[in-house]
Amino acid sequence: MTETTVISGSPLFPTPKDVRYIVDPVAFTIAMVGGPILVGILGSPLLAPIFATALGGPLYLILGVPVMLYRLRITAGSPKSFAAAAFCTNAIVLAAVLLYRSLVATPELWKHYDLHVTFLAIGLIFAPLWGAVSGWIYTGLRKPFYASSHNI
Repeated sequence: MTETTVISGSPLFPTPKDVRYIVDPVAFTIAMVGGPILVGILGSPLLAPIFATALGGPLYLILGVPVMLYRLRITAGSPKSFAAAAFCTNAIVLAAVLLYRSLVATPELWKHYDLHVTFLAIGLIFAPLWGAVSGWIYTGLRKPFYASSHNI
């Protein structure tokens, strides 16, 4: 017999989806760059969002762009899903830094990791906020063609 066996329901080998979403490149670029900047501008009387944008914005783009591109391929995208993905990504990076710090770093090096941990802990507040604003911008600028799913 030359049958192909498909393992369904396995977390290691999920069944492929026949439906994918196409990412609107213009709306995505404006949303990913504009989200942190808009939060920084609107929160400028508090001063904290301005510094958070300057210090955390590059990390948000480096980690956020691949994660959001992956998420937008499998979901239509919403401010809630953007915020959840941003929070989870930041939490995973924070957990990885804390794990590295506890397993590998010596006590003399801990003072260098305190700054990283502090920035990532503050990022647990700003990442979902930036994600939600980026999702709001993306859903507002996305063309109708990109809002519907397409068969592959």
